[in-house]
Order: sequence, then structure tokens, then C-alpha cells
Amino acid sequence: MVFQFFGTLVSFYCLACFVRLILVWFPGAALSPAGRFLSRVCDPYLNFFRRFRFLRTSQLDFSPVLALAVLGGASSILARIGTAQRVSLGFILGSIVQILWSVASSLFFVLLIVTLVRLAAQLFAPQSRSQFILGLDRILYPIMRPVSAALGGKQSWTVQLAVGAVFIFLARTLLGYIVGLITALLINLPF
Repeated sequence: MVFQFFGTLVSFYCLACFVRLILVWFPGAALSPAGRFLSRVCDPYLNFFRRFRFLRTSQLDFSPVLALAVLGGASSILARIGTAQRVSLGFILGSIVQILWSVASSLFFVLLIVTLVRLAAQLFAPQSRSQFILGLDRILYPIMRPVSAALGGKQSWTVQLAVGAVFIFLARTLLGYIVGLITALLINLPF
């Protein structure tokens, strides 16, 4: 019961952090009393993850994704402990695998969104060379290079992006299934 309560509290805090991140896009809302309150409550936690430079590229900051994934994983573990009849080593290992997958899955999702945004830009404004587009290309090029090689190396950027988006979606789906099986096996270990 106590673990479920704390799991629910962490879920609400995760929601508050998500709302805070959305409010940043709307300067008027971020400066409102509710926005300032959310800033005081959420920014210390979010700023902890902003310290990690590897989560930031020239244009994009992935630190909020990791911050929300950690909260989601913590909430999930607390809820699982609250509903479990027993807590075993397998349960703990399964929960850790689930948290790691939650973070990785979130990154796959963000990468898929970035790829789809870049694909849309390529389809609707193929000659665009804005800083935003160049930033997306810097993120995507290392990922699309193996896609291009697998396709024979002669496909257009549009085809590479489309195939890359399908590959990211399929990889996320298949890995999610595999991680689900591993997690179920670990949780059911007798020790």
C-alpha cells in the first residue's frame, strides 16, 4: 500500500515535469503563476539531467526524455513492489531491465519522431537548409549511413529517411517484445 502511494506520487511528479516541459514552448504560460510554481518544483530535478552533455546535440536536448523515463521507471517499480506478493532477486533484475528498456524505448521514440520530422521536411521543402534541418541531419546521418549501405548506397535521402523510420519502428517493436519476454522470465525466477 505504501509503495503504491509513492508510485502514484512519482507518477504525478512525472506529469508535472511533462507539463513544465510543454510550458517552456509557450513563454507566456511559463511565466504565469502556475508556470513559475512548476518551474520551482520541477527544474531542480530536470536540471540534474541537463548536466550530462552527451544528452545534448547542437539543436536538441534529450535530457528531459531521460528524466521522464527515470521517473516512469521508478513509478513502475514502486507500483510493482506494491502489488507483488514477494520481492525476489529476479523481480529486482526484471524491474531494472524494464527501466533500462523504458529509457531506450523513449530514445527510440524520439529518434523516430526526429526522423519523421526530417522526412516531412524533405518531402515538403526539399531544398530547405535551415539550421534546424542541418541539426537534424547531423543527428540522423550516422544512423542513416548503415541504412544507405544496406540499400546499396544509391538511394535518395528521402528513401533513406523512409526506410530508416520503418527500421526504427520495427527495431523498437521487436526489442520491446524481446525485453518483455526477458522481464517476464526474470520476474518469475524462484530466487
